[in-house]
Amino acid sequence: MNWKALVTATLFAMLGVASLYLYTRRLEIEASGGERVSVLMIAKPVKKDAVLSEDDLSIRDIPIAFIDDRVVRASDKPKVLGVRAERDLDPQQLVTWLDVAVSGLEDRHLSQLVQPGTRALTLHIPQNYMSAGLLRPGDWVDVLGVVEEGRAPQSVVLLQKVLVLSVGRETMPTPDPRTATRSSEEQLVTIAVSLQESQTIALAAQKGPVIAVLRSPDDQSISENIPAITELPTKRANVTVRPLLAKKTGVTNLSRPE
Repeated sequence: MNWKALVTATLFAMLGVASLYLYTRRLEIEASGGERVSVLMIAKPVKKDAVLSEDDLSIRDIPIAFIDDRVVRASDKPKVLGVRAERDLDPQQLVTWLDVAVSGLEDRHLSQLVQPGTRALTLHIPQNYMSAGLLRPGDWVDVLGVVEEGRAPQSVVLLQKVLVLSVGRETMPTPDPRTATRSSEEQLVTIAVSLQESQTIALAAQKGPVIAVLRSPDDQSISENIPAITELPTKRANVTVRPLLAKKTGVTNLSRPE
């Protein structure tokens, strides 16, 4: 018996079984929403302005496809212990950065809302496209660029499902009446992007306006292969034109009598 050939065949068989297992495991993970991430969850009812304690929080593993950048990871638990709740929180509710006053209501720094791996990028939205004051921190937007290429401008989808971190100097979902917004800050919107995404927006901003389009918080869809638009779509209305008929009157001669 050729022991060398037998050992080689056995190793290849084991390698094939291991590869099949890893492939099957990857399919199971993708079908269930991806790798699981440990996040914070409310363990018992918490009233607004109550200080979060260890007993108020629990940890749960959730597929990454079902959470977003607003959800507080379990590794950030020390950052939310001892801070006040911004609103009433119910059991089994995931804790988000918008639910807690990270540094208290009086001092909430933008840098504390930027999650590892993301960057804060500020856009100046032209007022003729959108009133940025209608946006609130925590909203989701799509980012479009009006790129001046050649004679005709192009409307290009740059990013989809982007988190709004601040509007002007507001970082809270509920406006603080004590925070005065300067006129120069009214159209400023700060969003959370990756470093590569910030490069894309910076390049587009050199070629034309960059605007944000508000989307539903329940819409998790991401559209693919969206073509750039270079001209407005026009449709000819299906209208039948009929000649107007003059009404009959008793006057047949409108000439002035001599």
